[in-house]
Amino acid sequence: MFPRHTIFLISYKYFLCCETKSRTCLPTYRYPVALFAVYLFFFSTPNAFSQNREEPFNIPAPDQRISASLYNKISFIEARADTLNMGFVQLGFFNTKADIIFKRRFPEQLSSLMQGLCDSTAHDETIYFQLRKFFIAEQTKSLSESGTFRFRAALYRKRNDRFIKISEADTILLVKAADVTKSLLQHAGTEIVDFIQQNLRNPGKAPESYSIAELENPDSVEKTRILLYTTTQYTDGLYLSYNSFSAQIPDKSIVVEEKANKIKNVKVTDSTGKTIKIKSRETYAIVYKGQPYAATSYDFYKLSKEHDDFFFTGKVRADADPMAGALFGLMGALLSTTNYYTFLMKIDHHTGHFIRIRYIPDPG
Repeated sequence: MFPRHTIFLISYKYFLCCETKSRTCLPTYRYPVALFAVYLFFFSTPNAFSQNREEPFNIPAPDQRISASLYNKISFIEARADTLNMGFVQLGFFNTKADIIFKRRFPEQLSSLMQGLCDSTAHDETIYFQLRKFFIAEQTKSLSESGTFRFRAALYRKRNDRFIKISEADTILLVKAADVTKSLLQHAGTEIVDFIQQNLRNPGKAPESYSIAELENPDSVEKTRILLYTTTQYTDGLYLSYNSFSAQIPDKSIVVEEKANKIKNVKVTDSTGKTIKIKSRETYAIVYKGQPYAATSYDFYKLSKEHDDFFFTGKVRADADPMAGALFGLMGALLSTTNYYTFLMKIDHHTGHFIRIRYIPDPG
């Protein structure tokens, strides 16, 4: 973006020497109002061109109280992998990016919410709010704006030194509007209010219990219960879903044709004994010669395990993920929804979704 004084000089020159059919240079004294308007616009709106603006996120006050709540206090458990980046919205005429922040600490907001939700009939017990994902993002297209709220959390109650799960939420909220910022923030706040409010009478009867260390590091705990993440020997075959892949139970045997050390064709035998070719978009993954491959709608890509996570680099369509434009800012918003682009991706161990970590421009 040009500095403001540069923009003013360009505008000034335009008013002095704009071309018309009758003359090329216009006397400056005929346009004092126009020049003053340009100056006033650019110099009186410094925030329009500033960067690193911030937009506070606040949980709204509830519109009703819950009687006979089993809990009257709330305690916060931080379990996000990324506690710094909470997303962004776009403000003003120029859609200036503003980072989402908790200007008022999130635990304090939760406490205020509980005070508004509970009445005098509430039991004297604490509910524990574990936050695992929180990301707000907004993007602008030609004639509309859209926003997303990625939210994952769980509620627990304490029994002795262990914690029992009451409920959990894992959702991507999509909001579309002419000016989406206000609506997006309101919907995100309401999502949190509703999640807590709907569980204030839920005693929680899950058979498993957890330590506080496990609640603060839930990804590590969950991966120890998934064979895909604990084994070092992968079973050859075709996997139609993440469920079968994570359990390492192939759906079918495969025959693979290679060319230049790359997978050319993957074939299976159907119920009639006929050999048919499997397209990458028709499956989730394969394992060939002990090497796992992720399958996108474009091709098969070799998976590598690093720090207890599976990664691959491959092509996907930009519209395959509602968070694509959000996660990659301006670049993501500019990606065509009908073309394929290369990303570094990670498998979400919880859902099996391919999470886009970094956009990789193709050579040329």
